[in-house]
Amino acid sequence: MSVMTNNNQERKFKFEKIKENKEINNQRIKLIQKKLSKENKFADLLYSNSNKNLNDSRLDILGNESSSIKMSLKMSEELIKGNLELNDEIDNQNYILKNTEGKIDLILTKFPILNKVLGSIKFHKYKEKFILGFLIGIIFFIGLNLIYNKR
Repeated sequence: MSVMTNNNQERKFKFEKIKENKEINNQRIKLIQKKLSKENKFADLLYSNSNKNLNDSRLDILGNESSSIKMSLKMSEELIKGNLELNDEIDNQNYILKNTEGKIDLILTKFPILNKVLGSIKFHKYKEKFILGFLIGIIFFIGLNLIYNKR
């Protein structure tokens, strides 16, 4: 019996809450409608008083908009031309790099001593990164072992 009473009380409480929210929303809607009607009246007054001036100013605005669109088109065309030139230059540099890479490989195959020197330079270059990655991996592995061995 008390369960049914609690359910009825909850339903009444929810109903009252929904009713209050509906009233609040209705008040908000009325307030917004009042504001919109005031703004519409003000806009109608402006339009009726300056109808002739508006037509002239609209033409001026359209002229300005047209000129700004033309300028934008010119600027976009210049950017596209510049990007195409840049793309050609990048392709040329890529071709040059591939040619030099082939020449360096040819030289390294002919002189194995140079290959060893460059290999040691590359190893020293990446040695610190390798050591740091190895240490992080070990610490991560130890951490996982500690976590799973406690369970």
